[in-house]
Amino acid sequence: MVTRNERVRVIELHVEGKSYRQIANETGISKDAAREIIKYWTTTGKLNPPSRPGKPPVLSERDIRHLVSQIVTKQGRFHMTHTYES
Repeated sequence: MVTRNERVRVIELHVEGKSYRQIANETGISKDAAREIIKYWTTTGKLNPPSRPGKPPVLSERDIRHLVSQIVTKQGRFHMTHTYES
């Protein structure tokens, strides 16, 4: 994954007139990745593409709370030390 700083550097080098190959050599990313970063920047004016949705969580926050409450009521001595994030 290309970091924000690397994306900024790619754009800076592009504005300086460097080729995709030169940008790739200076930044250590592939020339195709450099091309895609520049293409996205020139068409949208943004550095980072929108996040992709991906697979939804298996359990909702409500499901997790319900399971935890069931465990706590059945085992009075159980203490939840970790929180789960989706």
